[in-house]
Amino acid sequence: WVRALKCVMAVIFLAAFAFALALLIMDRKALATHNSVGELGPDEVQSDSEFLEDPTMPPDPPEDLGDLCSEDSISTWWGRRKCRRLCSQGDCCFVKQPYALSCSGLHVCQKYQGG
Repeated sequence: WVRALKCVMAVIFLAAFAFALALLIMDRKALATHNSVGELGPDEVQSDSEFLEDPTMPPDPPEDLGDLCSEDSISTWWGRRKCRRLCSQGDCCFVKQPYALSCSGLHVCQKYQGG
């Protein structure tokens, strides 16, 4: 009886492990698909070096940032991800002065802050 119980527990454990592994693989494949150049377009893909050059000089946000970060847009995973990626370029706009990484006094920050 104990041996049968151990076998059942082992089968349940292996099934749970296989299920978790399958979910992880599917999530990584979905993320890789959304990260591909074909999905984002060559003008939207940015390297880390672009962000590291001067973190206190954010680029101008796209004109349609309000639409891209609208309530309807961020209600989807893809829209939320795209909005977060665009807004993260202006993170320094939300750091208060006099902190070193603050750029909140720049004119471009009004665009990130919705003004």
